[in-house]
Amino acid sequence: MNPNSTMFDPRPYPYIRCRLSLVSIQVLSLCISIPKLYAN
Repeated sequence: MNPNSTMFDPRPYPYIRCRLSLVSIQVLSLCISIPKLYAN
């Protein structure tokens, strides 16, 4: 009863999770840096 097997192939899951975390970090850094650019 592994819930991951019902949604998608569990083999690429760590890679997808790593990519999602990297993208979310980049988006957060952009959201932090853009107001600083407009503030100057």
